[in-house]
Amino acid sequence: MMVVCKDWLERLRAEQAGKNDATAIVENDVSSILQGKSYEQLSQLQRQIQAKLGSGEPVDVDYWEGLLKNVIVWKAKVRPSF
Repeated sequence: MMVVCKDWLERLRAEQAGKNDATAIVENDVSSILQGKSYEQLSQLQRQIQAKLGSGEPVDVDYWEGLLKNVIVWKAKVRPSF
């Protein structure tokens, strides 16, 4: 729950700071990619992103770290309750 709340607060602060439309478009694209994925699928995606970041190949680190953050938030939202 803390992950989801922290993400919500960060989005609210960015909105108040006047984030640009391009950021909103990217966030919508990421949301559409992650929407409907199961916890297991998100976990697999998280491992793939972490491997990509740790691979040493040239990547857009900001993009992949942002996507990783979003995956973690989505995992918190769909986490199965035990």
